[in-house]
Amino acid sequence: MSKKDDVNKWLKRISNARDARDEEKNNRSWTRFLDYYEGKYNISPLDQHMKIIPANYVFGYVHTELARLYFRDPHIAVNPKSMAYIQRAKLAEVALNYLVTELSLKNQITKALIDTFLIGHGWLKYGYSAALGHMETASDVSKTGRRRSKDQPVEEVNDFIKSEEVFVTYVPWEDVVFDVMAKDPPYDCRWVAHRLVKPLEAVKASDMYEGTSSLHSNYTPKDYRGDVDLVEMWEVWDKDSNSLMVVAQGHETFLRDGPNPYQMEGLPFSMLKFNVINNKPYPLSDIGIIEPQFIEKIKLRSMQLNHLKRWNRQVFIEKNAMSQEELAKYSLGIDGAVIQPEPGTIAGNKFFLPSYPPMQMEMFQVDNLIQQDLDGIIGQTQVERGSPAQTRTRTLGEVEMLRAGSLTRANKRQDVLEDFLEEVCKKLLQLFKQFQLIPRYARAIDQDITELQQVLPQSHFDGVGVMFTGEDIQGEYDVEVKVGSTIPLNKENRLRVSEQILKLGPAIGVTPGGPVSRTIGREILRDLDFKEVERAFAEEEAALQQQAQMQQQLLQAQMAQGQPTGGEQPLPGPMTSEPVALPVGGMNGVGGQ
Repeated sequence: MSKKDDVNKWLKRISNARDARDEEKNNRSWTRFLDYYEGKYNISPLDQHMKIIPANYVFGYVHTELARLYFRDPHIAVNPKSMAYIQRAKLAEVALNYLVTELSLKNQITKALIDTFLIGHGWLKYGYSAALGHMETASDVSKTGRRRSKDQPVEEVNDFIKSEEVFVTYVPWEDVVFDVMAKDPPYDCRWVAHRLVKPLEAVKASDMYEGTSSLHSNYTPKDYRGDVDLVEMWEVWDKDSNSLMVVAQGHETFLRDGPNPYQMEGLPFSMLKFNVINNKPYPLSDIGIIEPQFIEKIKLRSMQLNHLKRWNRQVFIEKNAMSQEELAKYSLGIDGAVIQPEPGTIAGNKFFLPSYPPMQMEMFQVDNLIQQDLDGIIGQTQVERGSPAQTRTRTLGEVEMLRAGSLTRANKRQDVLEDFLEEVCKKLLQLFKQFQLIPRYARAIDQDITELQQVLPQSHFDGVGVMFTGEDIQGEYDVEVKVGSTIPLNKENRLRVSEQILKLGPAIGVTPGGPVSRTIGREILRDLDFKEVERAFAEEEAALQQQAQMQQQLLQAQMAQGQPTGGEQPLPGPMTSEPVALPVGGMNGVGGQ
């Protein structure tokens, strides 16, 4: 088979996969859900008869769910699968926790989550930017002593993708297609294709593409106002041949055709999804599940407002009682307009304003029932969306029970998201193992400094952060995301947890005035923002530490001089409750005088 036939084969596969995805998009109404998020509600035929009040429930739902699931970057634990990798695992853990922040993972996950809520799934892509051009090895660096500055990637023009850097980036759903036989993408995909739109001149000038002399512009976006010629390409990652290819419609040869540059397990893509349908590649959208309920709520709101305005819109008037010009002014309802009816029409009762019955109370009852259905389906309460709790018919305890019930649903989703984040971190760790060829510094974030000092040598840990290369973190590990580390822990929750720990203190061995209780006290004062009290607390702690040091020094001096170190300590006798005096050194008197 010729190269031209191979290119056409891949273009045909991509076209078929794109058609399959677009069919799913139309059947599931993804475009309509995206419009809802922007506040565009086209509710026919209702909007032909009254003004629609587009209460944007979709926007509120999405951002409530974002805050519930991913408020902070996760805390990652790297556990070695062998005792030989303890130091390496700790290095990898510090590096991952720092680089998750440096690589702006939160921004990328947030974008993927928004897609997931709206259309059912979101995509992330991984890589090493320099590998998209010249492929470097450890021997390349050892020979030259530096990294190449050539072959800067035009693959991604993105603030979150730096030159010669491991990256993880969000990819819009319309830019990804995959093997049409897949049922659980990307895990069972034989290939995945990523759509790229780049300036034609940049592609021709790049060393990462070949055979570009005959390449022509083949793409013009809708409403495009730029003056740059663009080319649409497809980057194909084929699992069967473990290769990376780039093809473009209208171009007969591969723009790139070579081995997959990454050693990571699977393809360099991840799909985030919550509402999985067995044996179907695309999951359900959250918005698609609750669309009937919030559309009915919007209709009810519009009907209520329309009823209130109706008395001011409809009037019966005898023919010729008002000229067409005056009728037009009346119809517009402009404040301050002077309207002149025909003489005698007012006195002759030529006008009649119809009276309408009051709004039916059933309408409000139906509104509450729909809201209950909505809350039950999506697992969010009105309190979580920022609305006041309805306590006239429920006690505060019942409201708290309802909130606790919704947390069970949220915890299930939290678990799915944490599994997804573990996959993200595993792929990032594999990339660092392969491409971090020169030493890199990572600051220790939310790590136990004492533990790091005990585990890591000074050559790697300087008391603030670690220095590492890909060779330093080679090994086999389990990567885990600390449960609940991405959800918000606000001041009220922290204070409540601290209070519970203090109450449990005596039962679990926490002594008043001890290190644990004083640490909790310090955190409580910091949360309450009592600066003066916090400062006094710190001074008291410093004085106690100084006093303890002085006592220790005095004790050591007495022991060095052979003096008694505190007299005798009473212990209970074996058969009575009376104390028995023993020397400080123990039962045999060793160490005492």
